[in-house]
Amino acid sequence: MKDTTAIDLMIPIEKYPHISYKATIKETISLFYNTRLELNGKTSLTRAILVFDDENKLIGMVRRRDIMRGFQPKCFFGHCVTHPQLIYKVEDDPNLLELAFERFNNIIQDMANKPISEVMIKVTHTVNHDDHLIKIIYEMTDQQYSLLPVLKNGEVIGVIRTVEVMDEIRKSLEIE
Repeated sequence: MKDTTAIDLMIPIEKYPHISYKATIKETISLFYNTRLELNGKTSLTRAILVFDDENKLIGMVRRRDIMRGFQPKCFFGHCVTHPQLIYKVEDDPNLLELAFERFNNIIQDMANKPISEVMIKVTHTVNHDDHLIKIIYEMTDQQYSLLPVLKNGEVIGVIRTVEVMDEIRKSLEIE
């Protein structure tokens, strides 16, 4: 752990799922469910998919919750309230969504064909390949990221997840 850097813990970009910003939400969902990461004899599901532009530059990432947020009806939970003066404060009732299920199903079908760039989040933090483990821990906790892209000379060469960081901590504590 003393000399551990991002390059020691990262998953190479060739082994990590990524997609074009033009890909549809439906294609991205398929990638989520048809991709498994095989590392150190363990298999895990993908937590986030990296999104690249036409020049192969990282522009964002998408998590399952970002896709679900895209499917959320826009006029529920206070999202459509545009009146400058609210007369009554009304509590949101998610149970009312069941009344609009058929319409919601149509929204899902339409949304599935939109580009993933509509729901992705921008990548605002990265780590360099030679950054020490303590900096990685700081970035992950400070930014509340479970995954950080790893850069070398400005290019994405891999990703590091909390799984690899915790495994390194486990090893340093000699936990079996």
